[in-house]
Formats: sequence, structure tokens, C-alpha cells
Amino acid sequence: MPEDYTDNSYNPPSELTDLEIQEVLINFHLKETGGFASLFRLATYLPARGFARILQQIDQDAITLGLHGGTSNVLHHFVTRLEIRGWATPTVGPLLVAANHPGGTDPFVMTAAIDRRV
Repeated sequence: MPEDYTDNSYNPPSELTDLEIQEVLINFHLKETGGFASLFRLATYLPARGFARILQQIDQDAITLGLHGGTSNVLHHFVTRLEIRGWATPTVGPLLVAANHPGGTDPFVMTAAIDRRV
């Protein structure tokens, strides 16, 4: 069974947490330095660390369970229900998958929904 990434004893590298905070600042077109950025980092550190834990757990699970298993394991943190209608994933041959939303949820949902080696 994979590690429980919600356990507080499991700590991702601080660099990954810092990258998550920096990404939010950039995506909201906020300055990455200065007083506001320092306050923002302080206010968002714990949620960013939690998300970094999830990302690191996906990496670890993907090694043992494959990409589908890794994303399926943590999808419940982002999506409450997943329903796919009228879609059959080809089982052989090349497959191109593209997200149509700018958010970070689409890649998790798509890799969890595609039950084949990607």
C-alpha cells in the first residue's frame, strides 16, 4: 500500500512547496518579491505544502502503480465525482490526449480515466 501523504510526518522537499507558491504568484500576475509576496507566501505555505505532498505521492505511486494508478489514488482530493459518457479509450495504437481547460485538474482526470499504459 502506498504511503499516506496526508500524514504530517511525510514532508516533501521545501523546494517543491516554494515552487507551488511561486506558480500561484505567477499565474495571478503578482510580483514575486516584496512585502505582499512575503505575506502571500506565509499565508499559503501550509496549503502549498499539502499540494506538494500530493504531487510527490503521485510520483511515488506512478512508479509502483503506473500513471493511471498514481493519479487515481489522489483524484478524490480534486474531484468529488467522475462520470464519463460515450467515450471508449482505444486499447492499441498511438493515443494523443489533450486538456481543454487551463486548470490543473484535467491532467489528473484524464490519466485516471484512461486505463491503459500511457
